[in-house]
Amino acid sequence: MAQDDWREQKRRVWDALAPAWERHRVDFAERTRPVSEWLVEHLDARPGDVILELAAGTGETGFLVAPVLGHAGRLISTDLSPAMLQAARNSAAGRGVRNVEFRVADLLEIPLEDASVDGVLCRWGYQQVPDPGRALREAHRVLRRRRRICISVWADGSRNPLDAALTAALAEMDAPATRRPAPYSAPVPALETAEEVGMMLCEADLVDVLVQEHDLRWRFADGADLWAFVSDLFGGAAMRIAALEPADRATVHESLVAALAGFRTEHGGYDVPALCLNATAACP
Repeated sequence: MAQDDWREQKRRVWDALAPAWERHRVDFAERTRPVSEWLVEHLDARPGDVILELAAGTGETGFLVAPVLGHAGRLISTDLSPAMLQAARNSAAGRGVRNVEFRVADLLEIPLEDASVDGVLCRWGYQQVPDPGRALREAHRVLRRRRRICISVWADGSRNPLDAALTAALAEMDAPATRRPAPYSAPVPALETAEEVGMMLCEADLVDVLVQEHDLRWRFADGADLWAFVSDLFGGAAMRIAALEPADRATVHESLVAALAGFRTEHGGYDVPALCLNATAACP
């Protein structure tokens, strides 16, 4: 897919999902806060720094570092989706975050000068680009010497049963003759293990690389809570679900619930494990 086509496709998806992400913003931030805190801790930000967040979504990870930067520092919150950036602006206003600016940007072409930022944050963005190696080299380009990039990606489907179950349930909607890797599945298998993440950071000429596995739990009160979560927030999968006929949507729901039966709790909810790969590296 050409870069312009990829960019437009992703923009349409995330513009459409932005209202739901804004509705779920507080809940999702709490569910995923341990990952964001790891990234901010390993960034080693200082007062007066300029920190860039890529694929910021509603901006919650970057907002955790904003108080450290102080009035002399600045957070640059970027996303490919203007609608997501508006949700981030709303969140910043509600939280009283003032040392932040918002820019539309993608990871492949960062609209900043060379060596212009003191840190780069990106939570779950690098698996959304067609060329993560190029995207990491862009981050290297804008990063000042000896300063750090901190990223998180999802491990492979064997370690993320919710994602694997949803992908399989949606694949059942494809006719056998047309089944192929779908746009809602993870597009970059080269970032699904700690070894692959570490290798790609090294190939981007970054140094002092650290990759750690980070466990999460997706906990839901019941099947309706689970379904609302994936059908509102899961990227292209949520778009695919919204486009289904009601009967097909019910079939996907049933398949998902059946696949996750082993994660039911005694109170009728769900407790599903997930695994992120958190990584940090420095510009030499």
